[in-house]
Amino acid sequence: DTIDGLAGNDTLSGGSGNDVLEGGDGTDMLYGGSGDDSLRGGAGANDYLSGDAGNDTYLFAAGEGNTNIYNYDTSAGRHDVLRFMEGVNPGEVTVTRDPGNLYLTLQSTGEKITISNYFYQDAAGPYVLDAIEFSDGTSWDVTTVKQKVLQGTAGADNITGFATNDTIDGLAGNDTLSGGNSNDVLEGGEGTDMLYGGSGGDSLRGGAGANDYLTGDGGNDTYLFNTADGKDTINNYDTEVASFDILRITDVSFENLWFSRSGNNLQLNIVGTDDQLTITNWYSGDIYQLNQIIAGSSILLNKHVDQLVSAMSSYEVPSGAGNVISQDVMDALQSVFTEVWL
Repeated sequence: DTIDGLAGNDTLSGGSGNDVLEGGDGTDMLYGGSGDDSLRGGAGANDYLSGDAGNDTYLFAAGEGNTNIYNYDTSAGRHDVLRFMEGVNPGEVTVTRDPGNLYLTLQSTGEKITISNYFYQDAAGPYVLDAIEFSDGTSWDVTTVKQKVLQGTAGADNITGFATNDTIDGLAGNDTLSGGNSNDVLEGGEGTDMLYGGSGGDSLRGGAGANDYLTGDGGNDTYLFNTADGKDTINNYDTEVASFDILRITDVSFENLWFSRSGNNLQLNIVGTDDQLTITNWYSGDIYQLNQIIAGSSILLNKHVDQLVSAMSSYEVPSGAGNVISQDVMDALQSVFTEVWL
């Protein structure tokens, strides 16, 4: 059957067979039923399209308003496709998730297509679209879509990884990045970011911008910090006995790290800068502590941290740009440096 709803808020049902459903103007609801169906909501906001079983094709053109696709389809061997009509280019479509739904937003118009439950079962479930196609021949398969939703933007992103080993870069903006249950690499980029590693051996770096928050959770996690990364907070709560967690500061020698205690927190200041690391609840128990702190090529074990804190507590913290450790203080600390840094 070919059914055209024309104007008005229509409900169209194809039934069995290979049907063509055109909603036309208005807020329409299209149900393909079994068979290989073609569904297009047409002009008017908030059309609802559901192809059901078979090899279904959803059509969308710029100017047709927000569209919701519910592609529950358990039929074996099915191939369901969203096809953008001429005038929609791949480069103007922003791809995001929330985390269950997939959102495709046209940058030129702000129109949004929602594919409900696309990421159910890690995008291997019955709601997924097998391809997203464009008139220029570009086609995104599921793997491509999963990669795209892990790419940050210049704005504030909320990105969640999959069960695979993912790399998520938030770029600019105040981002929230979550790795999930795998060995992930999280890069906050510029802005005030919140990074959650989840289980697995994760690598977390807040990046430039003050007040990043990093928590690795279970697994062997590595926190990365460089000068100019600002003031970061690490919450390393990890109850896994076998976990081995590390803080790696790559471009600072150990002589330029200043250790102090603030309540139950451990604070590290990079001498001569405004950069600071706070490791929350360090003094509340081993489950919050890092196994190693690495500065350049030198290693400090967690059992030796208190020796540095105690030795440095007699002096003022040399924080702030341009400050240096005086030679007298450096001489007084030298024996402790020799003892604790490997």
